[in-house]
Amino acid sequence: MDMNPQTRRNIMIGAAVLVVLFIGAVVWWLVTRQNAPVINQANTNTVTQNADVVIINTVTNQAAVTNAAVTDEVALVRLANLFTERYGSYSTEASFKNITDLKVYMTKKMQVVSDSFVTAQKSQSSTGSFLATTTSALSTRVDALTAAKATISVSTQRRETGTNINGTNTYYQVLILDFAKEGGAWLIDNATWQAKGSL
Repeated sequence: MDMNPQTRRNIMIGAAVLVVLFIGAVVWWLVTRQNAPVINQANTNTVTQNADVVIINTVTNQAAVTNAAVTDEVALVRLANLFTERYGSYSTEASFKNITDLKVYMTKKMQVVSDSFVTAQKSQSSTGSFLATTTSALSTRVDALTAAKATISVSTQRRETGTNINGTNTYYQVLILDFAKEGGAWLIDNATWQAKGSL
């Protein structure tokens, strides 16, 4: 059976359209099927990226630890200076307020020691003579610093009034402070004055 050219042309166009549709369907099916591995790959990449984030976070945490150490050191130096100047400044008329007012900065252990010291001093008979000492922090050195403990030396100039008939007695003295962390806060755990005249 002979077909006229127009019919043959229509059949060829229809066949070509079917072929194109078939190829498109195959491509779509392949792409859809390959999406699963791609998703898995994405998941793998996500895990890898998360691992990288952990590594980055680890580095960041190390930097944070370093920054925390620097922040701790700055805070400790400030606290050491404040504590030293108040701890070392007193008068016989103040009834040891220089110590009792600083209990908020002390560990429980040092609070007990300080209370015992104040009680013992108050029980001693007073001569009635006036005595006052003022203390100024000159320099501060961090001798040791860990996550939970620290030792700081504060060099001071101290002036005594009332002990010297010629006026004020001035001398230098170092206070060594041991710090401990209690409840996440740095507190003074021990305070030891060194010999007068030392720097």
